Amino acid sequence: MFKSLVAFLLTALIATGAAAQTENPVSPSTFTDKVLNELKLDESTPEDAVKLLGKPNKDEFDDFSLGGKHGLFQVSIKRIIQTRENEKAYRKLLYKKLGETDDVTLRFYEGKLVHVIFDYDLGQKEKRIPAYGLPAKFGVDFVILKHVAKGSTLADFEGQKENTIPKVYEVIYTLLSVQKDKIYFVRVDNNDSKAFWRSLASKPTREMFPGFVQEMHLISRALTQKAE
Repeated sequence: MFKSLVAFLLTALIATGAAAQTENPVSPSTFTDKVLNELKLDESTPEDAVKLLGKPNKDEFDDFSLGGKHGLFQVSIKRIIQTRENEKAYRKLLYKKLGETDDVTLRFYEGKLVHVIFDYDLGQKEKRIPAYGLPAKFGVDFVILKHVAKGSTLADFEGQKENTIPKVYEVIYTLLSVQKDKIYFVRVDNNDSKAFWRSLASKPTREMFPGFVQEMHLISRALTQKAE
């Protein structure tokens, strides 16, 4: 009787664990999903954004900036992004404190959406987006971006996938995914005590993409091609 009970409990635990592993790692009911489902790069207009999100906190024209609130992009990364950065030809709509975001920036070129920046409030623990779920969430592969060699192009990164070999993750790192129509740049905050000591001791971890999304950019490749 006791052995049967133990066997039953073990079976239940295994089943529960298997179910948990097959669950979608990122909730589909986030504000981020709402924006990306309703607003499309190269298609949506400022009017579409206002209809969906309401009146923005800021509505102005500026140049194209890859800096982000957290300084996501280094100068070397700009080697693979060719855009009309110095032209104040981009209409920017800025929304603050919507959903799980700290703010959302939408940039339009010639009346079409070409750039989206999500800045997240990581203080809302229940709404954090785990980085490991990004490939499944968007159906694309990501690579860790550390250095960009001179002469590199976006095409060099298209279709690339990070290997699963255990590695040391920095407390802040960047993910890149280059698709035919868009580019994903993601800043990941992996800054907890465990990650800090692993990084300090150069101790690799088997977990892919630990940490939470702090900042995410989506950029239209049509925009980069116009600048070439």
